[in-house]
Amino acid sequence: MPAPLAAAPTHFRTFPPRVAPPPPAAYKKPGQRKLATGTETILVLEDEVSVRHLAVRVLRKLGYEVLEAAHGDDAKRLITRRGASQVDLVLTDMVMPEMSGRDFADWLRAASPATKVIFISGYLPESLPPRDRHDPEMCFLAKPFSAEGLA
Repeated sequence: MPAPLAAAPTHFRTFPPRVAPPPPAAYKKPGQRKLATGTETILVLEDEVSVRHLAVRVLRKLGYEVLEAAHGDDAKRLITRRGASQVDLVLTDMVMPEMSGRDFADWLRAASPATKVIFISGYLPESLPPRDRHDPEMCFLAKPFSAEGLA
């Protein structure tokens, strides 16, 4: 029997191309940017529990004093009890049972003209009534919204 052959060592050489390193990635992780904060009082008027709780949690984390209501009558009671001038902003859903966000905003405009209103809705702005689409004082935030969008 012949003697087994000894395996010769194998050598590899790699020659990567000589190029400049790639630029750093422009991608930023979500939440890296500092969100706007404040100390004002905000009333969140939203009939959908999960959306209301998310908005309340985010706004409180940003330093705002937050009141919450599930429908227009609750919101009216809160504003009347606190005094209308003590609520700086109302974040209200456009479409709710019993009283729409627009009807609540009309009541609020008479009760507290200085209180700002932001409407939120899962419907496209184009589907809103014409008077709402052309109202220069109307601020609109589409659902679903991110914490950054809300801030």
